[in-house]
Amino acid sequence: MTLMAKPHESLFEHTLRTLAVLDSMSCLRWAHEAVGGNDLHECAALALAMHDTGKAAEGFQRAMLQGRGSWGYRHEILSAAMMMVLESPDNDLVRDAALAVLSHHKDLDTLWRDYSTSPRGGVGHSDYLARVTELENNLGDVLTIVERVAASIRDRYHLAADTLASLPRSPSAIMGVLTDDTPFWRFLEWFRLLDEDEQLRRRDRYMLLKGIVTTCDHLASAGLSSLRSFPPDTRFISVTPTLAQQWAGRLSGSGILVAPTGSGKTEAALLWMQNNLRSCERVLYVLPTIASINKMYKRLALQLGGGSPDRIDLVSMLHHRSAYFLSSMWADDDDLPSRVNPSHLINISRRIYSPLKVSTPFQPLKTLFGVSGYERGFTEMCGSLVVVDEVHAYDPHVIALIMFMLREMKRLGSRVFVMSATMPKFLRELLYQYADIPAKNLYIDHSWDDRARHVVEVRAGDLLGSVAEIAREMEHDRTLIVCNTVRSAVAVFETLREEYDTSDIVLLHGRFVLRDRIQKEDAIDGASILVSTQAVEVSLDIDFDRLYTEPAPIDALVQRFGRVNRRSRIDGGAPVVIFREGGDYDDRVYRNYERVRSTVRLLSEVCQENRVPVSESVIRELVEQVYAPGLSEDELVEFKSAYVNLQELWQTQMPFRRGSSDEFNQLFDSVEVIPAAFESVVDELATQRRRWDLIEYVASVSRQLFVRMWMLNLVKTARPYPVVEVPYDSDYGLRTDVLSELEGGGDALVL
Repeated sequence: MTLMAKPHESLFEHTLRTLAVLDSMSCLRWAHEAVGGNDLHECAALALAMHDTGKAAEGFQRAMLQGRGSWGYRHEILSAAMMMVLESPDNDLVRDAALAVLSHHKDLDTLWRDYSTSPRGGVGHSDYLARVTELENNLGDVLTIVERVAASIRDRYHLAADTLASLPRSPSAIMGVLTDDTPFWRFLEWFRLLDEDEQLRRRDRYMLLKGIVTTCDHLASAGLSSLRSFPPDTRFISVTPTLAQQWAGRLSGSGILVAPTGSGKTEAALLWMQNNLRSCERVLYVLPTIASINKMYKRLALQLGGGSPDRIDLVSMLHHRSAYFLSSMWADDDDLPSRVNPSHLINISRRIYSPLKVSTPFQPLKTLFGVSGYERGFTEMCGSLVVVDEVHAYDPHVIALIMFMLREMKRLGSRVFVMSATMPKFLRELLYQYADIPAKNLYIDHSWDDRARHVVEVRAGDLLGSVAEIAREMEHDRTLIVCNTVRSAVAVFETLREEYDTSDIVLLHGRFVLRDRIQKEDAIDGASILVSTQAVEVSLDIDFDRLYTEPAPIDALVQRFGRVNRRSRIDGGAPVVIFREGGDYDDRVYRNYERVRSTVRLLSEVCQENRVPVSESVIRELVEQVYAPGLSEDELVEFKSAYVNLQELWQTQMPFRRGSSDEFNQLFDSVEVIPAAFESVVDELATQRRRWDLIEYVASVSRQLFVRMWMLNLVKTARPYPVVEVPYDSDYGLRTDVLSELEGGGDALVL
């Protein structure tokens, strides 16, 4: 009888495929075993050789052949039971491998709760004995499979092969052990009795072991036999490198690059990667926003893949909406044939597969917060190359998270390349301390120091009261107007659209549903005027002719500057007007408002009531001056508190345990909602299980705003997203301005 692991794949074939995936990780063995012990891959090979032997149970085989999804028991329990008869000079090898086998689908706490064989003679024990007897008639076939597997891996995993060879040839002897003992008593009780210090000591090994085993199993189940690596003929860049890019291409180990927007930092990162790749390390390219990730993913997939559909999967991307974008991203692309398989791209984005993954920083942070699947993230970080692109948000809580993340990555053997258009001294010093980046590995690009892409004016008054003046000055220039709040942006948009054709002006902020947000981003290239919030700062590769902006900290202004005359096409520089006065709620956006005042004061000293060309060197000096004090006393307290809290949380994350997203979700000051206008559409999509289309109707609001809606009884709890009974308009977004009227007792509004 041929024992099957999948409807169309035998147990022997599937086992060999998982081991082939492990073989493809051999180039990472040095990194894995530096953290998890020098027998880690031997232990993983043993676990993979045995992980599905429990599927030989007659009930499982019948259920699979009949197309039934459930057998009523966990095959991994029987697989681990088979490991009780193995012998090895190193008892830890068998026990550790058995724990990985037990947990490769369910966490150990769930197995203990639902299937524990204690007490002897109880319901769980009786159920186990009944299932074990279903193995007996097929043990001969199992022994043959194990023997063939052992022979196939002996040249690479001799310790695992020797251990497999210890399996008794007598089915009756095996059954005697399986009925007298259970894997819960032999392996799981031992693990549960470990004190916290001992579990912590073994944590790195067990997390890596679980991550490796599940990765091999998942890729094999998807029909894949190896991790992807960059082919030798991969072209990382196709242009003559600048001085900064040449430095990056020579740098060995971690480093920091400070270079202006548009000066080629991405190419520098690619050259750094090329120089630091020893073999097949995974590369994580971290960007701050979904829009920037989507754009970078497509650029790198085409560039590194050489335009071939067979190489598109050299690059993957991961964020909370990546499946939606990947499902359609390549559908209408003229650059590629239709051979790109969206399902494959979505599947690998969640796995350790592509050599380069473009991601938000929150994806690796999920590992440190113990979110489900954290062992995979832990394994992916081990020995990796990490590019952090655009660190310019200096919120103390965010800085603490990034510093802790980079510290853990360095502990796991990662090398880190941090890039930003601006980076004040205090942040560089934090990176030296926490990410262990040598101070000598800093490069500040001076090649554009004398280039003045912007002619800056600090103007009296506020932006909202100057819209008529702005309208007179714009003439035929494509104009970007940036406000600090949605309230201000909407007010400016309403005023301007009275004077301009609707098709010429676009409003962009965070309270549009995804469908409209995408349409607006696509419409920007053809628009004469873009009115936006901070959403424009890092998310879009756009290039306008002039800028009007509310006051903001210098680092935020630099990002706004970077969306105007980005490629130095305007001789003499593009006009940039910064208004002295902000909006009524700006101090809630920028809690340390002294930095905004300092920015306006220093820029006023530079401009002296005139329009003055401001060079890149002046901008860099302004950043240093504004942030010379570093974190304020209150911010330093917040930084240390956030760092210690994450450190303590990480200390509680134990291997083989259930992950939780509760703490992680508290990081975000936003709630995803569906406007009531789309409720019936969403209900229909949910009924049809069209989950990717459903995401098109999701908008984000702050937690504070969501609480206000809740207090006004405007929230209907529903899955997967709450529905809010607030008006929605495709031009304006979610009309949250009605909340003030309702709270203030104004005229009743029919929603």
